[in-house]
Order: sequence, then structure tokens, then C-alpha cells
Amino acid sequence: MSNWNTPTYSNEGAPRGDGLIEGEQKVEPIECPDHFLDWLQCIRNNRIPVASIDAGYQHAVAVLMAMKSYETGRKTIYDHKERKILTT
Repeated sequence: MSNWNTPTYSNEGAPRGDGLIEGEQKVEPIECPDHFLDWLQCIRNNRIPVASIDAGYQHAVAVLMAMKSYETGRKTIYDHKERKILTT
């Protein structure tokens, strides 16, 4: 992706083309306040944020797994019982 202001997705580079995604598809924007601003508004108004703590945790684990794989060149797995990222 070269333009972060107009994100797209496609099946380019996928292991198999099953026809579910054809060509390049535009990602429609979703109106949402800035995460930090949303967090402050939630504190002030006693409401639930757009992104839950669980969603933040899951995204952080995925990013850490990707970085560990990139750095080591090895596959990573997540042990949910031990809450650890392991390399294979």
C-alpha cells in the first residue's frame, strides 16, 4: 500500500486465489474520534471506549508476534494459558 490516506486490499500475494476478493478494493472510512480523545471523553462521561482493553491487548500481541517473527525469521505461536509468545 503506497497511499495511507486511501487504503485498499486485494488478494495479491495470497497463497491461493479463491475468487472471494477480485481486484483492488477500497476500504471505506469509518467515522471515529481519535483513540486518545475517545479515551479522555470516556473518562469524563463514564462510558465505554470504542476499542476495548481486550481489543487493544489482542492487537498488541499480534504486533509483537509479527515483530518477533520478523526479527528471528521463525514462526511464532501464542500460548494463551501461559500468556507467552513462543518461537517454533
